[in-house]
Amino acid sequence: MKRIEDRFQDMAENVLSGQIEFIAGDHAWTLAQYFSLLYWRSRQKRQIKTEIQINDLSGTHLTLEEEERLEKNHYIFMRQDGRISSRFLTGLHLQVRVDQYALQIKDWTWGVIQAQAGEFLMPDVLSHNVVPLTPKVVLAANHPNGTVGKTNLKKINTAFLVYSWNYFVARNIATAMAGISHKEILKAAKVRDMRIASGEILQGPLPAAADALKPTHSETQHH
Repeated sequence: MKRIEDRFQDMAENVLSGQIEFIAGDHAWTLAQYFSLLYWRSRQKRQIKTEIQINDLSGTHLTLEEEERLEKNHYIFMRQDGRISSRFLTGLHLQVRVDQYALQIKDWTWGVIQAQAGEFLMPDVLSHNVVPLTPKVVLAANHPNGTVGKTNLKKINTAFLVYSWNYFVARNIATAMAGISHKEILKAAKVRDMRIASGEILQGPLPAAADALKPTHSETQHH
């Protein structure tokens, strides 16, 4: 996982410095892997923790203190009744999912989107096929390079609010929420709650980046 993150960080720095203007080839693959990692990491940690029953095997009776000590030292253990916590398999499952999804999206193209004024906020559950670089710059799947103005940025951030499970991330909340009314926030929260209840946020298809980044002709410029 760290290898994926390190490669993305190197690429992101080159994008921000202007050394990379168009993301293709190896850079697109780096981004596909990183997006896949963010996608599954943000969802997997919100899935219900369960235990797996291993038939015909039994473990050892352990006190809570003993279990915690083993976990701290990265040991996998089986309880006396043959149950294993699913969290021990989380890392393996995550790696498999990341690899499989990255292969599915390897042909995506990515555009560099910059906010002319204001800043982006980001939901805690990755959405809209968008990867943040800075509060003012994001990478958007299957979207050309471009800029967004204040009006369109408000629409984008409102769309992102719907995918905020517990929180959203912003460098400056007042700046990112500028222009979004209390009524719009309540509406976004209501839609979010419905999507959480239905499982759509974690399991449903992601809306395309273009759904959030749909331009107003007077504000958005492509280059």
